[in-house]
Amino acid sequence: MKFSIRDLFLVTMIAALAVDWWIERRQRIQVQRELGARKVVSRERERDLLAELGAYRNFLRQQGLRLADEPLPTSSAPAPNPPKP
Repeated sequence: MKFSIRDLFLVTMIAALAVDWWIERRQRIQVQRELGARKVVSRERERDLLAELGAYRNFLRQQGLRLADEPLPTSSAPAPNPPKP
């Protein structure tokens, strides 16, 4: 059985693609594991920050301050008439 240059080139290309796919897959799995670990830390940090934010909001309310995301008080009084030009 004889192999031509074309056959050797084809086998080399297939082997290179397989190795490249294998290396990329290993790197992707490693990155996914790292991101998964970061998500756990991020969720814990997010929970801590939300607790701190809630305490700060309560403190501001106790001081009599209204937060920007709270609705404005409703009033049944009519709006004033604008001045005539």
